[in-house]
Amino acid sequence: MSENKSKSISKSESESKSESKSESKSKSKSKSKIKINSKSFFKDLLLSIPIFIFYILFINKLCETLTSSLPLVERNKKILVGTFIGSIVGLIFAFYVFNYNNKFGNRSIKYGLIIGSIYLMGNTIICNWDSIPSDTKLFMIGTIFGLFIILSYFV
Repeated sequence: MSENKSKSISKSESESKSESKSESKSKSKSKSKIKINSKSFFKDLLLSIPIFIFYILFINKLCETLTSSLPLVERNKKILVGTFIGSIVGLIFAFYVFNYNNKFGNRSIKYGLIIGSIYLMGNTIICNWDSIPSDTKLFMIGTIFGLFIILSYFV
């Protein structure tokens, strides 16, 4: 009888040891996944740098090309509005087209478009605030306010 008890105790001890080994393996696997994810985040962030630089250059040159035949004062106003609209389009593409759940989901493109759009929007508003007409300022402030409301649902 005591042999049966010792066998059952040894079986339960071996089972608990195997369970603890499997738990430790799963914990080590989850830790390794975290490391891989953080590396991929930095890789995506590094790849997003050229994307946002080329996005900024593309929007600026597109606006300059489209307004090349206009007089200088009107051309500058149209370029400001065009870069602002380009930044909004970039944010829309980043959150809807290159989202994780979409078939075009790509984090590096998403990060590049977000950073580029924020830079374009900030550069357009901060650097050219004095030369922007008041009705355009109202449009830009209202649009940014609406974007913050919409983006609050994503975060």
